[in-house]
Amino acid sequence: MLGKLSAALILVSLVPALGFVPGGLPLSVSPRLDATGVSTRPSAAGARSLCMKEEGGGFFGNLINNALLKVVEVKEKEGTRKKLQKCVFCEKGVCPCESCKGTGKDIALGSGPCFSCDGKGKTTCGICNGVGMVDRVRRGGTDTEGKYVGSDKVMDPITPQFEPYILTLDGAEKYVWCQCGVSVKQPFCDGVSHRAYGLKPVPFTAEGEKGAKVEAQLCGCKYSNTKPYCDGTHVGLKAQDDEAKKKNVR
Repeated sequence: MLGKLSAALILVSLVPALGFVPGGLPLSVSPRLDATGVSTRPSAAGARSLCMKEEGGGFFGNLINNALLKVVEVKEKEGTRKKLQKCVFCEKGVCPCESCKGTGKDIALGSGPCFSCDGKGKTTCGICNGVGMVDRVRRGGTDTEGKYVGSDKVMDPITPQFEPYILTLDGAEKYVWCQCGVSVKQPFCDGVSHRAYGLKPVPFTAEGEKGAKVEAQLCGCKYSNTKPYCDGTHVGLKAQDDEAKKKNVR
């Protein structure tokens, strides 16, 4: 029994040196091919099929099969990993928040934490979903090199109310007026809603001296020609809306 076991161990140790794999198939069938540098070693798929054909090879045969399958799996995973590339839109899956420009503060109100990132100043990258790596497939309106391959679709703003917002502002303070009309912080931008409309909010500085309180009439219909202030455009828009409602009733 010991003699058979020793002989089996010697044969297993000689398999790599002799250039054979399980099943008795040589890795190189011709010295001439070896000399010319042409490899006849099986591919990952071929090695896998060779291993699958070897059945009932005993304890040592199964060990060799499992080891070869493991090598094939590792090579396949490495090949898949090489197809990925670093996402150019973020740093390891994290981007500065667009709403607060990475400050973590609410730009619209001038104080308090940012509504979009909860005051963190950063958000998860929407291109790679926080992975930090992307494949070569174009995602959204951009490709993996950062080149824009689409076009913005600008939509008409929504009118939250026709009358202007009459507010008391802090003199010389900065504010951001909502232009899309969908913000939940009317008449100011909430940092999120305008993205779906292709409209940019309008930053402005309140009139008056710093520390003083000033009254301002901010446009509520979103169609003023003197944004962000009201110019009376809402009067004509309201008349048109009332006329349309009358026709619908009829």
